[in-house]
Amino acid sequence: MKFIKPILIIVSTAIITHLLLIIYWANNSPNSPYLRVAELLEVNKFHVVNESFGKGILQFESQDLRYGVCHYALNEQALILNATINNGFGIVTVYSQFGEALFSINSRQTKMENLRLALLLEGAPNNLPDGLVFHRIKSSKGMVVVRLATSDQSYNANVELQLKMANCQVIDDVVESD
Repeated sequence: MKFIKPILIIVSTAIITHLLLIIYWANNSPNSPYLRVAELLEVNKFHVVNESFGKGILQFESQDLRYGVCHYALNEQALILNATINNGFGIVTVYSQFGEALFSINSRQTKMENLRLALLLEGAPNNLPDGLVFHRIKSSKGMVVVRLATSDQSYNANVELQLKMANCQVIDDVVESD
């Protein structure tokens, strides 16, 4: 009986320490792709993920794909994405900060070589030029991931060039077209 009190104190201390460690690690180590992207990448700018930069930032990266990421944060602005995705197989996916896929399109759906797409928050005014394809999104923060398939070394160089040429930019004051 005299050992019950010390054992309860030790067990209680271990449980509290364990819970504090879990809470501490969850708040101080980015455990989602969005949190890692937000921590590492400049906002509203397109970044190419490769061997020397950002490797492992996304979950489940495939060896057959090359990646580009745009971490966005919007208010009433529009985000304009320019990318070449139809020279082989490519996918553009827009994710919320919670990892929800808001929008996805692949090169076989678009039949367009150069994709120019605007993202606009729900409820934000549409002051985009006529003819610009846009998609309304719910989340003001998130990321756009461009995935391009590779097959061999020469094709891989072409894909790297396509990703380097891609960009995303926020347009604050978009002038309405006549």
